[in-house]
Amino acid sequence: MFRYFNAMTLPRRNGRLEVCLDPGPDDVHDALVNAAARNGLSLTGYLKLELERVARRSRMAESNTATIRETRDAVAGHVGVSSILDALDEGRAQ
Repeated sequence: MFRYFNAMTLPRRNGRLEVCLDPGPDDVHDALVNAAARNGLSLTGYLKLELERVARRSRMAESNTATIRETRDAVAGHVGVSSILDALDEGRAQ
């Protein structure tokens, strides 16, 4: 039987946000159940952990992007190619 992944956010209950997922295709569902079991978790516990990891990665990526922009803006026009290459060579030598 083929199942679809559908997500639905329910109103907060007891201060908690609830997300309902249909299980999706059988092979994906089975892989998630097996991964949960290997980690000693229920499927719900495993999915919660994975969603937390996705959220953290997303926040880190946003922070990294902001840092890159700020750094690029701060050094724009002030650093030549030779300075960059020298810094790279110096870093490689360490």
